[in-house]
Amino acid sequence: MFRVPSYRSITSDYLPKLHQQITKRLKHACSSTDFLSLTFYGWTDRRMRAFYAVTMHYIDRMGQLNAHLLTFNPLSGNHTGENSFHEYDHVSTTISIGNKVVRLITDNASNNLSAFGELVIPGFESYFITEDDIAESDNDEVENELDKREELIRLPSFIHTLQLVVKDGLDGSGCTRSAMAKVTEIAKLSHKSIPVAEKLQEFKLSILLAVTTRWNS
Repeated sequence: MFRVPSYRSITSDYLPKLHQQITKRLKHACSSTDFLSLTFYGWTDRRMRAFYAVTMHYIDRMGQLNAHLLTFNPLSGNHTGENSFHEYDHVSTTISIGNKVVRLITDNASNNLSAFGELVIPGFESYFITEDDIAESDNDEVENELDKREELIRLPSFIHTLQLVVKDGLDGSGCTRSAMAKVTEIAKLSHKSIPVAEKLQEFKLSILLAVTTRWNS
């Protein structure tokens, strides 16, 4: 006969074991590929609680694209570049993927630029400098050439960048400001007025509020 486990059993036994199993699976998945990319993103909910998540993407030996959520945690303190890099470093160390990351996708926030703007792909420069180059060139010249050919890990999110382009275009277009302002007010009203919200529910519709930091708004 099945017995529902107690709260204590779930928190002290089941969840820790499940966490160990998932971590083991993630490490196994990471060991099956030599190159992977990470998506690092954070947000704040309506109660002003901050969270961040890191998702891993890679192509396995069968040619299949895979994606795994590596972490989803609350983010405490100021959202500085130092804190963002600390979270990235913690994840890459825990899962042992530091030397496999070739791309890191983030939004265009200043903290992400300061945190990951100087990261380069490990060993990337070695693809361009041969032993003959080193033998025939002065060491200083080789080092300068390596500096020029460093490939940065971080790439800005295409969706977020496109969103900023559209936003700047709308902000600079005087003929659309009035229309956009009216649409914005209608969207706000749908979240404040019960009759309006109920009317939308009849048609199974909802209106998203515009949030500049949300990639799909």
